[in-house]
Amino acid sequence: MIDSSEVDHLLELARLEISEEEKANLQNDLKNILKYVEKLSEVNTDNVEPMTGGTFNVNEYRKDDFENREFDTNLVIEAAPKKDGDLFEVPKVFE
Repeated sequence: MIDSSEVDHLLELARLEISEEEKANLQNDLKNILKYVEKLSEVNTDNVEPMTGGTFNVNEYRKDDFENREFDTNLVIEAAPKKDGDLFEVPKVFE
């Protein structure tokens, strides 16, 4: 299925260096993964609808109702730890 030259190629692509023992273990793991994938191809999927993702869940968003809310802008600005006039003052992110 997968020989040591293919494992070496994968390691080169991944820029990894591992011991010979780890290579042998990796080669064995890859063989087992490929056997499992082959086993999955035996499953009858004739009456199964194709999916575009792993779930049929739909995102549900909370409906925020800001139209009926009133607040005093001055109270909000007064609550800020630092301010410059009617603006919030925040620490620099980039110097």
